[in-house]
Amino acid sequence: TDTYYTDAVSQRTLELLKVQFPLLTRITTDFSNEPGRLGQQIITRIVTPPAVADYHTSNGYVAQTTTTTDVAVTLDKHKAAAVKFDANVMASTRRELFEEQLPAQHYSLGKAFVDALYALITAGNFTETPTVAGAAMDFTRATVIGIGQTMTARGVPVTGRVLLLNSEYYGALMSDDAIVNLAANQRPEIITGNRLPLIHGFEVIEASSLPGTNNLVGFALHQNALLLASRPPADPSQVFEGGTGGARYKTITNPDTGLSVLLIQHVLP
Repeated sequence: TDTYYTDAVSQRTLELLKVQFPLLTRITTDFSNEPGRLGQQIITRIVTPPAVADYHTSNGYVAQTTTTTDVAVTLDKHKAAAVKFDANVMASTRRELFEEQLPAQHYSLGKAFVDALYALITAGNFTETPTVAGAAMDFTRATVIGIGQTMTARGVPVTGRVLLLNSEYYGALMSDDAIVNLAANQRPEIITGNRLPLIHGFEVIEASSLPGTNNLVGFALHQNALLLASRPPADPSQVFEGGTGGARYKTITNPDTGLSVLLIQHVLP
């Protein structure tokens, strides 16, 4: 297998995760290519917007104290998407078997990230009074506006808002007359790409695997409501000499998101 080509395909498929799982770029993240340890705590920070002060004729621009909140995230999951091909399969085709599997492997890892985030959306973790959405057929742009007004009243910043909806409610919002008219007259990609535009400041994401526990059909959040930290495992060749067992290890990092994976290729006897 060509090393450069494998790396390039892996890099490209990491880039596709932003499109396949937009939530990964709409929340607070702490990604690094530095190896992590299972059970390690990552201390990351949530930034609070600074206060604004009037210009003072004597003191000039008075600096405000910055406000950040430390958040500890434990690396409690060690996920891998491993595939194998036996000698007969390798000998029977000229296809680039590993390269064609990389997009599917990265998709599986991205879905595992998102599902782990969805599992955190519980009444115990988020104690604000929930909004009763009613039947899917009654879920409209007006409902989203009402959710936005509620969040504003609670002091949630207007920017960085996300609305996760299960497929039934996402489809209902897609059928809203205002959205249909926008698609027909100005934005055909709403229909052709099945991607809703910003609605009342919300990035609306179809969350097909959102748990339905306690009749959960959607979740409106600010980007600071969920935080994801990720580190690749250590390269064995860096831990002790000769520890690769003949395998090739390569850490691949997406320069845009900072998300890193450890690519391992080896031959079994």
